[in-house]
Amino acid sequence: MSIRKNDLAVFDFILNATACKDEALIQVSAPKIQICSSETGPELNFNNPKLQAQLELMMTPAARFALREALGQVEGPLGLMQIKEGPETSTALPTFAAKVVPVAEKPSGGQWKKCVDGTPNCGLLHDLMSLQWGKFKDGFDELTKEMSGNLGTFDATKRNVNDELVAINDDKTKYTEAQASTVSQINGDTEEMNEKDEQKRDLTHDYEKTCATFKAKITEILFTKICAVRKVRNELLVNSKVSPPSQVSDCDFSDWASKTGECMGEAGVAILCDDSCPQKDPYKCGGSEIMRRDVVVVPNANGMKCPPLERQKKCSQQKCPIDCAVSRWSGWSKCTKDCESGVQAKTRSILTKPKNGGVACDAVQEDRPCNTGSCDRDCTLKDWVEWAPCSMACGGGRTTRIRKVLVPIRGQGKCPTQHSVDRLEEKVCNSQDCVGDEVCIAQQDLILMVDASGSLKEDGYDIVKNFVANLTTKYKSEYYGRSAVRMGVALFGNGHLITAPDGSTSVKPAMNVLGLTSDFELVRTKLAATTWQQGFTNMAQGFTLADTMLSQGGRSAAQSAVLVISDGKYSFKFQTAEKAQELKDKSVQIFMAPITEVQGEELKDLKNWASSPWETNYERIPGLAPLKFNSEIFVQKLIAKFCPDSFSPQMRDAQENQVGYIMVHEGGWPDEQCGQRQILQGSGMDKDGCAQKARTKGLKSFGWGASSNTRGMCFGIALDVTAEYWTQAKNDRTDIKCPNGAWEDSGLFDTYIMNPTTV
Repeated sequence: MSIRKNDLAVFDFILNATACKDEALIQVSAPKIQICSSETGPELNFNNPKLQAQLELMMTPAARFALREALGQVEGPLGLMQIKEGPETSTALPTFAAKVVPVAEKPSGGQWKKCVDGTPNCGLLHDLMSLQWGKFKDGFDELTKEMSGNLGTFDATKRNVNDELVAINDDKTKYTEAQASTVSQINGDTEEMNEKDEQKRDLTHDYEKTCATFKAKITEILFTKICAVRKVRNELLVNSKVSPPSQVSDCDFSDWASKTGECMGEAGVAILCDDSCPQKDPYKCGGSEIMRRDVVVVPNANGMKCPPLERQKKCSQQKCPIDCAVSRWSGWSKCTKDCESGVQAKTRSILTKPKNGGVACDAVQEDRPCNTGSCDRDCTLKDWVEWAPCSMACGGGRTTRIRKVLVPIRGQGKCPTQHSVDRLEEKVCNSQDCVGDEVCIAQQDLILMVDASGSLKEDGYDIVKNFVANLTTKYKSEYYGRSAVRMGVALFGNGHLITAPDGSTSVKPAMNVLGLTSDFELVRTKLAATTWQQGFTNMAQGFTLADTMLSQGGRSAAQSAVLVISDGKYSFKFQTAEKAQELKDKSVQIFMAPITEVQGEELKDLKNWASSPWETNYERIPGLAPLKFNSEIFVQKLIAKFCPDSFSPQMRDAQENQVGYIMVHEGGWPDEQCGQRQILQGSGMDKDGCAQKARTKGLKSFGWGASSNTRGMCFGIALDVTAEYWTQAKNDRTDIKCPNGAWEDSGLFDTYIMNPTTV
C-alpha cells in the first residue's frame, strides 16, 4: 500500500478531533463522535456536517481502510450502538466483543445506518487513532530515511568521483608541468645543439683552413728547404775527396713529447682545463707545457746540426668538465602489495646535469621485491577471556565469554565469525530457583519509564502505578557502605499533537516526574501523584527524556538503565526504534516489561528494542488482572531478571550462618586506626580458605581480592569484632561503621568479619 502525505493528514485531523481537551476522563463536549456501521464496515460520524464533510474530502482508500481497521480494534462498546439489518438478529459492531441478544422481531428497514449518541472513551479512541496514524507515519519516515540513505550514498559516490577527478586533475597538472619542463629542456638542448653544430662548422672550417696553410708550409719546408737543399748538397759533394755524401751524418731526433706531462697555469699550478676559454687571443687562456725531443743521431762535422730540442706549447685550452650530481637516496617506499611479490622503490633527484664531457648520471630509481610470501593467511585468535557476570541472580541466567582476533586474516584466509562457537561460548548460570525475596543492590542508574496512555484506561493505569510503587521497595539506594541504586521516573502516554508557531505539528514530550535520586520514598510519593494521561503512546519521546535524565544525574561508574513498563503498544515504530538504538549506542541497558494478554506482532519490536540478548532483558506480564492480584510474583521476576546484582536475604543468611563470616564493606578496607592489616597469602586463595587462615591467626576479620588484578589475595585484619558488632552488621548492611576508625575505599578488596564465637 503506497503512503502519501494526505493519508497522514487524515489521521492528524482525527487525532486533533478525538483528543481530550481538558483533564476530565470522559469527553462530553461537542463534537459528539459516533461509530456507525455501514455495508463496508465501521465509520466515524462527528455529528457535525462541517467536520464530516472535511473528513470525507480528505479520505483516501488507504486511509479509509486503516480507519476501519482501527475501529475494529476497540475492545467493548464505547456507548455508541449500531444496528444492522439481518435475518434474525441485531448486534453491535461485528468486531466488538458485544453479547448477541435475540430479538422478538426484525428491525424496520433503513436502521442499518442509524447512529446512537453515547459517551465515548476519548482516551482509548485517541490512542487507537494514533496507532493507525503511526503506521502511516512509520512508512513515510522509513521511505524518507531510505531516500536520505540513497541520497547519502549518491553524495558519497559523487564525492568519491569528484575526489578521483581532483586526483586525476592533479596528476594531469603534474604531468603537464613535467611535459612542459621536458619540452623546455628539449628546446634548450636543441638550441644548445644548434649552437654546437654552428661552432663545429666554424671550427671545422678554421681547422681545415689552418691545416691547409700548415700543410703548405710543411711541404715547403720539407721538400724545398730540407729535401731539395739536401739533394743539392749531396750532388755537390758526390765527387768530394774530403766529405763525400757517405761521410756526412745529419742530426736525427725524435718526435715532440711533454717534458713533465703537466700543463702549468699562470700561477705555476698544474691545470687540466680553463673555463675562460675560448678567447680571441688563444694565448690568453689555458696553460703551457714544455715539449721536448731527443737526439737519435748525433751529426758529424759535415752533417746538418740539430734544431732546438725544447719549446713551449699552449695546453688545456678547453672548458672544465662538469660531472652529474645527484641527491641522496630516499627511503624505501611502502610495498605495493601486502603479499605475493610487491615492489619497493627508492629515488633520487638530479641536482646538476653533466657538461663538457663530465661523468654521466647514474639511475635515479631503484626497485626491489618485497612481501614475497603468500597472501592467504588464517587469523590467529587470543585465549578465551573470563566468563562475563551472569545476567540473572537466579532462575537461570546466561553468561558468555569471547575470543578476540590477535592476527587478522590476509588474502583468502579464513577466520571464525564473531558469533561462531570458536569465538563465542554461552552457558546457563545461576540456575537455582529464586527464593522470592530478592532485593537489588547494584550500582545502577535506573529510569522507570511508565506508560499512562489512553489504551490502558484509568483502572489499568492505577494497577500499573501501584505495581511500579511496589517494585521500588525492592531496590536499595545504599548497601555494604557504598552507593547502590539511584532511580528516576518518566511518564509517557501523554501524547498528542502540538502546533508550532510555523504551523508544523509535533508530538508532546514525555513528562519528567522525578530525576535520579536515592530517596525512594520520594519516588513513590511522586509516582502516586501522577494521573492517567489519556494520550497516545509516545514511547519515542519517553526514550528521549530517559536519555536526558541519565545524562543530567547519571554516575560514570554505574550502569545506566531504562525499564519500560507499558501495555505493549506504541504509536511510532520508526521513531521509537531510532531512539532505542541511540540509547544502546550510549551503552544504556533497556529492559522491556509489556503488560498484555495477547502476544501480538508488536511484541517482536519490543524484543528488538530491548538490550541483547532480549531473553534476559524482556519479561511479558500476561495482562492487568494477573498483575493486580499477583503483583509480588512479577516484582520478583523483574528484580531477578533486570538487576545486575540482586540476592535473596533469606538465602544469604543461611549461607552466612554456615560459613560463619559476612561482608561488611565492599570495595575497601579499614584504615590503620580501625584495624591493622597483614598479608596472609598473595594469590590463589578463595574466601573460605582466607577466612580459615585468618582464624588460625586469631583474627576476626579479613580482606579478599575483589578485582581481576587482586582476586585470590588474602589479608588478615585485626578488627575489633564484638558480639554486638556482629549482630548489628547481620541486621543492617546499609552502612556499617568501622570501629575506632574509618573505611578506605580502594575498589581492590572487600572486607569481611567473622562470628566471634567461631574464632
